[in-house]
Amino acid sequence: MATEHEHITPDRVEMILQRLEALPTLSPIAVRLLNLSASDESSIPEITTLVESDPALTTMLLSMCRRASTGLGDAVTTVERAVVMLGLDAVRSALLSVHVYELMEKGHDAPSEPEGESVDRVGLWRRHLAAACAAERLAKETGRDVRPEDAFTAGLLHGLGKLALATVLPKTYLRVGEFAAVRRCSLAEAEREIIGIDHHTAGKRLGERWGLPNVLQDVMWLHGRPEAIPDDLAHAPLIRIVSAGVGLARALHIGWGGDGAPPPSFEAIARAAGIETERLEALAPKLHDDVATRAAELGLDDLVDADMQMQSIASANRQLARLNRSLEQRARAASDHARVLSEIAAFHAEPSVSSLPSAYESIAASVARLFGAGYCAIVHQSRTDQPWTIAELGRDARVAHRCEIEPPPGEGSLRDAVDLSQLSIASAALLGWLTEVLTTAPDLRTLRVLPMVCANGEPSLLLHDRDLPPDLFTGPAMVALTSLWSGALGAAARHDGARRLQEKLADANRSLIETREQLTQTESLAMLGRLTAGAAHEMNNPLAIIDGRAQVLAVSAQSDDAKASVGAIRTAAARLSALISDLHFFAEPPKPNRGPTDITDLLGRAVKEAKRARAAENLDTLGVKLAVQGPLPPAYVDAEQLCAAVTELLRNALDADPREFVELRAETAAPDDRLVISVSDLGRGMDRDTLQRATEPFFSRCDAGRRVGLGLARVRRLVEQHEGRLELESAPGEGTVARLVLPRWTRESAPAAEAA
Repeated sequence: MATEHEHITPDRVEMILQRLEALPTLSPIAVRLLNLSASDESSIPEITTLVESDPALTTMLLSMCRRASTGLGDAVTTVERAVVMLGLDAVRSALLSVHVYELMEKGHDAPSEPEGESVDRVGLWRRHLAAACAAERLAKETGRDVRPEDAFTAGLLHGLGKLALATVLPKTYLRVGEFAAVRRCSLAEAEREIIGIDHHTAGKRLGERWGLPNVLQDVMWLHGRPEAIPDDLAHAPLIRIVSAGVGLARALHIGWGGDGAPPPSFEAIARAAGIETERLEALAPKLHDDVATRAAELGLDDLVDADMQMQSIASANRQLARLNRSLEQRARAASDHARVLSEIAAFHAEPSVSSLPSAYESIAASVARLFGAGYCAIVHQSRTDQPWTIAELGRDARVAHRCEIEPPPGEGSLRDAVDLSQLSIASAALLGWLTEVLTTAPDLRTLRVLPMVCANGEPSLLLHDRDLPPDLFTGPAMVALTSLWSGALGAAARHDGARRLQEKLADANRSLIETREQLTQTESLAMLGRLTAGAAHEMNNPLAIIDGRAQVLAVSAQSDDAKASVGAIRTAAARLSALISDLHFFAEPPKPNRGPTDITDLLGRAVKEAKRARAAENLDTLGVKLAVQGPLPPAYVDAEQLCAAVTELLRNALDADPREFVELRAETAAPDDRLVISVSDLGRGMDRDTLQRATEPFFSRCDAGRRVGLGLARVRRLVEQHEGRLELESAPGEGTVARLVLPRWTRESAPAAEAA
């Protein structure tokens, strides 16, 4: 029913009007009778001749005289005497009533939709007869320039447009009545919504087709529409009286009229009729008797007053039941609306989400508060060029599974894949495709899809397993809540994107700083290399002369003091020459000459070299514990350079006055099986400033004269030559751990040229 009015076009309305044109007309005698009785110049002989021309009308009129309350009985045997005794207006009203009854009861064979009854025709006749009787009595009560007979005739014909539409569109008109009852609107509103025209227009067209007087055409067109009645219309009082009569018949629930809106109050009816409400309330109970008496006199409906009242009460009860059901539905809708509004306030009161996982859990918690605990999943897309993200949440509103998937074939954007107005066939297929990646859903057949759209139009989907009424999701409050959920999801996605961008910028900035430091260091080392190369050339010759002359002096020296002085000169010259060589090596170390090297042998050599150096300096040597993790494959490294680096680390560890032995360990570490050689001691350790400057050239915290501060700087240069790094961990009083980390140490990972 909701989609009927979507196809209303001018051509369709014109087609309906053409069907009305095909309806049979009133009998020529009935039309002529209306015109004669409406004329002031009509006479009894003319009407008598007209009635006598139709045997059926003659029989019916004589039967009316026998049933009428005039006490004439069988004394009336001619049409002329019947017309004289009953009166012209009574004859007209009676004959017209019977003819309208036959129209409503039997219907027509006009072109129409497939078979199907649409209206209660007998009930519709009773409504028209009640409206006619009410209009007649109101005309008598008001005493205005409205003849009661004219009011009766107009009231009897006022709603023939309903009959016309019900005849040409029976099944559609049945939906019109259902629509009016559900929406609690007038029948005319439902007709315009579904058919495109109302019974007012159809009645006017039918009156034109039947050749009815203009006053009756206007009554059929304008009744019940006081705003459409022109003030200067001569028969406006008649239209208002008929409208009040129709309202009174509705208020007393006599017959069937199809309206779903509540009937008018007695105050409104009295105001339309122009009488006091008390007078209207006094004459209202008489209307049932009027209708029953008129129907009995006409021989059209064998109803007594008690039956008429019982039917009115039953009709009122049915309308009251519909009203109660409507009120219950509205109460449920209001309760659901209040729950949704309360949840909107609760969701707003929560702390703002700062990440997608927290947004998922906030939405799942909101769904659980509103609909109860259960399963739900969220499908969204951060950008149209990004994969789709699916987050499944359990009954505890916690993320149970999250993954990114590529869109289904033929789809890219989630907005294009989902019909957001209603779930279409494409959406059902989409749901079937999504179920292939849902891992924690209890029963896929129970899943429901709720589209969520935020203010910027970005869609997302909420999958849940609650069996909820579908109209719950169509209210504006629910739309606002789903938009709020989707907005929180979009804000969290943007927040995550901003955080990732910030992290990328931080990484880029850190890399830039490290690159700048490396460039600065490279430039410094290059300058140092040039300086040491020049120093070695310029200083080695004088040092050689000093050492040679010192040797000559040593031969001629006689006293012990002279010999000691000469020895000191030679030692100082040797240290200075070694320092120049160390600087040159530090600035421009040779390329590693990689080859297969046994790590255990290399570490053993380093231990011996460290002990020999300490012995040369007359220093005590503590024990060194060597630990190698399992049998390691041969390492493709420069054995001499790596041994020198490990030896330097061991000497530093032994110089740190360790409380126990020094541990030298070699092992591989995840995730890429890198080789890690570590030297650990429990010595005095280093403070923060010392740790930060430990690898700077010429920095040393040892006693003056013992070390020149190039040891760790040389180690760092050597391990960098192997594409590794030096890591230091230390704390005052807790010792130091120095690690040589070599990612590319196997034959497969070593640079091809160096491995060859």
